[in-house]
Amino acid sequence: MKLVLSKNMKIVLERLFSGQDGSDFVTLSTAEALAARGLVSVGKRQSTAGGRFPHYLVTLTAAGRKWCQEHYRKVGARNAP
Repeated sequence: MKLVLSKNMKIVLERLFSGQDGSDFVTLSTAEALAARGLVSVGKRQSTAGGRFPHYLVTLTAAGRKWCQEHYRKVGARNAP
């Protein structure tokens, strides 16, 4: 089954995949959309700043990591020293 992802969702997945631990803070709407597709899990921790909507901590799931490996293989090579 082919997943339909928005530009924001792809950007978030690439950022999570290229990060150290596969976790980062994301807006709730994007976090919920990715979680509904089984690509991330949403934690309870949130980050807020004045005048901004809260961002929730998300972590790549095994399915999310597999999707990223298929679509962003060169990300790790690009970030290597």
